[in-house]
Amino acid sequence: LNVGRGIELMIDTMALLPEWQLWIAGGGDIESELQQRAEQSTAKGRIKFWGRIPLEDLSRITCQARIGFSLEEDLGLNYRYAAPNKIFDCIQHRIPVIVSNLPEMASIVSHTQTGIVLKARHPQALAQCVLLMNRDVDTYSYFVNNCEKAAKDLCWEKESLRLLEMYEESNQK
Repeated sequence: LNVGRGIELMIDTMALLPEWQLWIAGGGDIESELQQRAEQSTAKGRIKFWGRIPLEDLSRITCQARIGFSLEEDLGLNYRYAAPNKIFDCIQHRIPVIVSNLPEMASIVSHTQTGIVLKARHPQALAQCVLLMNRDVDTYSYFVNNCEKAAKDLCWEKESLRLLEMYEESNQK
């Protein structure tokens, strides 16, 4: 729960989504500020902070989600070109995602059609994305089915082969 992860935006958006809950896992530099923000929100009873979750328990929590979020802000090259693990975790759990309009995240989600790229960073836009994704059973199923397909390619078993190829290429130079 650090600066630039878009968690403030998620908390603020909850006021516009009265039928939804927001679960926040992890800890970090701004955890207490985020908890205060949630406590002051009209949605405070629907925002749950799980704290740090052991890796072996994270899957149990993740599979209960309907949507995953990766809303990093463009605060430098590290964020701009990030491909956060949580995107891949969601896809592996067949959870559609809403991501920032940053190059790598947008590319992954656009290419695989596993979610929606957030174009404008304000609560109304994020709420629209959530509602669009869940407009009807067919729309949501479309994203879930694409997660199923993408999960077969976006996995360590395949990515490790690409990594080994890159190592071999660099050693040949």
